Amino acid sequence: MTAAAIQNSDDGGRGKQYWDTVDQRLRQAGVSREQVQVIWIKQADAGPNQGFPKYAQTLQSELVRIVQIFPARFPNVKLVYLSSRTYGGYATTGLNPEPYAYESAFSVKWLIEQQISGDKSLNFDPARGEVNAPWLSWGPYLWANGSTKREDGFAYEPADFTPNDGTHQSPSGQRKVGQLLLKFFESDSTTKPWFTRP
Repeated sequence: MTAAAIQNSDDGGRGKQYWDTVDQRLRQAGVSREQVQVIWIKQADAGPNQGFPKYAQTLQSELVRIVQIFPARFPNVKLVYLSSRTYGGYATTGLNPEPYAYESAFSVKWLIEQQISGDKSLNFDPARGEVNAPWLSWGPYLWANGSTKREDGFAYEPADFTPNDGTHQSPSGQRKVGQLLLKFFESDSTTKPWFTRP
């Protein structure tokens, strides 16, 4: 579901449905809310049309409300990694095309800067007052300019997206995103000590 839909876990509608599904999937995995310590987020909204920077600011505000849900819902959560969208240039609908897919990285950047600058509504340190969010950081960067390879060689092909909307990943695209996520957790200085621990 979109960031707009899940930013309120007690709305009695789609937000509640989303968070109830999260609880259900945790139970299916044999995990409790209390065991959740790390979260990865990739979020966007459907049909953005506000232009830059307005939509990126809207998504940033929604992400603020989402990360503020975590301390009460997952009392032991410590780390949240955020990724911006994948490429939207193959989109065949207005679901979340370019340049909005690319610009979602500004939402993530501004959110992390907001916490770094000491915004109390995003405080993660109990020594500095009430904890309102976990520690926030960049996750893997998922955007690439279509088939033009990034410096690390990463790129997307049209076949990496489903033909019905050109926005959601096909199995090959899911594999690429999964490999980026795995590489990130195996190599980032804040994840490697616990993710790759024997």
